[in-house]
Amino acid sequence: NSEHSGSRQFFQGNARVHLIQCGPHGIFGFVISRVDMLGSFLLGPPVSQPWLQRHHRTTGPEHSVPHDPHIHPHIPNPVVCLAEGDVILFQLHILPHNRSASHYPVYQVQHLFNSNPHWDFGAFRRLRHLIQETHLNFSRFAHQFLDPGTYVFRDNGLPESFMVVLVKKKGVACSPSLSPVQPSSPYQLTRHGVLRRRLPNLGPDWAVITGV
Repeated sequence: NSEHSGSRQFFQGNARVHLIQCGPHGIFGFVISRVDMLGSFLLGPPVSQPWLQRHHRTTGPEHSVPHDPHIHPHIPNPVVCLAEGDVILFQLHILPHNRSASHYPVYQVQHLFNSNPHWDFGAFRRLRHLIQETHLNFSRFAHQFLDPGTYVFRDNGLPESFMVVLVKKKGVACSPSLSPVQPSSPYQLTRHGVLRRRLPNLGPDWAVITGV
């Protein structure tokens, strides 16, 4: 399938799907407020932020962008709270003439926020291989998170853009009254237990702290 990577992968159980976009302006988490948003996300163009219309105006009608800013409410550099077994569907942005600068999630193995050193991120290594070492073109990548923990990713083509994935154990719910996609503010990271104490070797600049 030219649109999806890992199309033969089967997910365990009744998996909830969360939507993340990697693109020229970084990583965005989508707040699913309507039932039809998943279909719109799947069928829409790789770049769906309305405010990118001017930047892509010369790319032709096949890359047109929706004008309604409420189609995809999105949060940059998100914290995504998952239940064990949830799936993240990533929208990718592969640059056919400069694949090494393509936009896709890269797991930050050494990041201080990571809490599970034994996590197998082989699926993300394979994703990198497919993009960097082959000529395959696809625009979606799905991964089911089965292991509880905290995992930090950055955008390959825009390393300062990042996301924090929190996978909760069964029976330990994310706040049911809030969207699972939230800004990566100190408050949210503290609320989720990512920041339990101040790390002495990190400076006061929060952009630096979260981008380590």
